[in-house]
Amino acid sequence: MHHPDEHFQIGYKDIVRCIEAGDAKRFYQLAINVDLNALQEGNKPFIFHAIERNELDLVEALLDREIDLENSYELNVNTENNEEEILKYITPLEYSKHMKKREISNMIEDKLNGQSLEDRWLKVVETSSIDQIDEFRMKFKHWPDNSHFLSIGLIKAAEIGSNRLIDHFLNLKDVDINYLYKINNILVSPLLRSIEYHRNETSKYLIFRKANINLSGEYGDALVTAIYFENSNDMITLLLEKGASLASRHNHWPNLNLREYCIQMNKIQSKLAIDNFVFKLIANGEYNKLKSLIDNGYVNINVTNRFKKTGRDLAVERSHLNIVQLIDKIEEKQRRLRTKMNY
Repeated sequence: MHHPDEHFQIGYKDIVRCIEAGDAKRFYQLAINVDLNALQEGNKPFIFHAIERNELDLVEALLDREIDLENSYELNVNTENNEEEILKYITPLEYSKHMKKREISNMIEDKLNGQSLEDRWLKVVETSSIDQIDEFRMKFKHWPDNSHFLSIGLIKAAEIGSNRLIDHFLNLKDVDINYLYKINNILVSPLLRSIEYHRNETSKYLIFRKANINLSGEYGDALVTAIYFENSNDMITLLLEKGASLASRHNHWPNLNLREYCIQMNKIQSKLAIDNFVFKLIANGEYNKLKSLIDNGYVNINVTNRFKKTGRDLAVERSHLNIVQLIDKIEEKQRRLRTKMNY
């Protein structure tokens, strides 16, 4: 029976042989199924083998697979006069300079000074090419933060509004449809990002795929974000119908309910969508939903529509007496509050 690390050791030895032979093609075939950064104790990093043999093609191949260049590794190295070996921690760049491999040092420095893996990954996602995306994700397939890279790829797909890409990402095992991530210090999820960029069809698709509409990002949940970025009334209505709460509040304006926020920020169309939704609840006799809104701090139930009809008028007209009583109760409470404040 094989020891659990033995499979890695076999892969390690095979890859070292490829480097010693300068066989870049064989290296790519083997490396696709190995985490090149996961070394067992006593194993020298692959790039150190390539540096020692001045194998430029293999160094380039290792850099292409995003090996860790920041970490220091314990290694026996010769002193400057080559009289003895000393044990020290050394990075790949330091080792290439120690070995006087100037061309390799330049390659490593270029990699360190270039775009981050994250930035390059997102640029590949922007191409919308599934072939290029799948090829690039092999670079981090075995990394512990594989899920992070896939999930920010999903956020980018939501940003550009590609349902085809979203479907592709969601079929991958480690993707989180509700992943929260800061972009330019703004906390977003795939759904919140698609709402921000007015990708209505993509937002609808993410909701269909069970994205959490109550997840709070930079400004608030999906409903708050849709209002903040002035999405269409259809989008706001859809979120409300799917269970988004009118009791939600903008994170930066916690003292205002959503209707008050719309008035304060002159978001007239959003206010209209909210009022129409409340009227619909009244028309359909949705007492429990209206009561829940009131209990959670949203009291603007007795609003007036464009035909000068109030919510109470509609409740009376539809014989929803429990809603009439609910409105009367909240109106009386509001009247008393105004009277108290006048004093």
